[in-house]
Amino acid sequence: MYPLLFTTAFLMILSLFTSTQILEMKESGFQQKLYKSHLASTQQMAAEEAAAKFEIFVGEAAEVDGDDKVIYGQTGEKEAHIGSLKLVGKRPANNARLNLYTVLHLPDLKLFPPTFSLKETAARLMRRLYGGHDFFESVPQAEYRILDALNALGEQTKNLRFTDELTTCDLGDERLQAILYEMIQGSSLLDGYPSLCDYVCFNPVSKGAHNRKKINLLYADKELLACLLPNRSVVNIVIQYRKQLLERLKEQERDRKKIKKEDGLGRREVERLVKNDLRVILEKEGLNFDYYRRIFDCSLGQKGTLIHILDPTTQMTIHKKHKAS
Repeated sequence: MYPLLFTTAFLMILSLFTSTQILEMKESGFQQKLYKSHLASTQQMAAEEAAAKFEIFVGEAAEVDGDDKVIYGQTGEKEAHIGSLKLVGKRPANNARLNLYTVLHLPDLKLFPPTFSLKETAARLMRRLYGGHDFFESVPQAEYRILDALNALGEQTKNLRFTDELTTCDLGDERLQAILYEMIQGSSLLDGYPSLCDYVCFNPVSKGAHNRKKINLLYADKELLACLLPNRSVVNIVIQYRKQLLERLKEQERDRKKIKKEDGLGRREVERLVKNDLRVILEKEGLNFDYYRRIFDCSLGQKGTLIHILDPTTQMTIHKKHKAS
């Protein structure tokens, strides 16, 4: 009966259910969008919170770590500060002393001026330190004879690392052997003479290490400087200059966490400054800077292999060997 009526009614009911499902699907899709938006917002907040904690951690680490070169202010902005100069302290650079290895095994280095003699510098140093003492004067020209005897040993001395090891070498003359021993041993400075170890080292250096073959201007002893510079006046000017500079650098090192990078001196800047100032000092005295720049190392140098400790009783320097790692 009335098939058309039944068909129409069925289609109307089907349309009603379909509309309801579509509406439910729309509502479900909107909820999913809300959920996804909430999830993304939560993740972003967590990431921002983690980043903020990391900034706090880094700021605290910068305050604790003395070698950190970045500090964080209250605003969170980075400020670069000057790094450590790594001053040598009680372990002066080996090339603050005259290197006997260079004297014996690299005497004709083109690095130095043609008229400069390493052997003559070593002989002059021995005369300054020990001339007038009976043990040294007992053999005429002992300084040259000792250097010649050491030089004659050739390869036997190449593997030595410290000046005092020269006393183990056989010089072929007991008198020279005794003089060398006395120079290296030294005696109380109150009534005697210093150890040669204060003024010379025995440090094998590679062919390319030019600066380490030169004499370190900032730390060389005044007696060695007097063997390298033409007169006492220039020596005193250099000593006074470097004293003021080193005091300034020690002050910078002490307060470096408070000094911005652009306001301080790095190791390279120090070397350039010393070279320029040495030029001014020498040229003012009528001396040739190009000659002396080939002799002096103007850098801060590297920590050496001897720790120098002054004995307050004898006023002698105690040398403790430090093997480089």
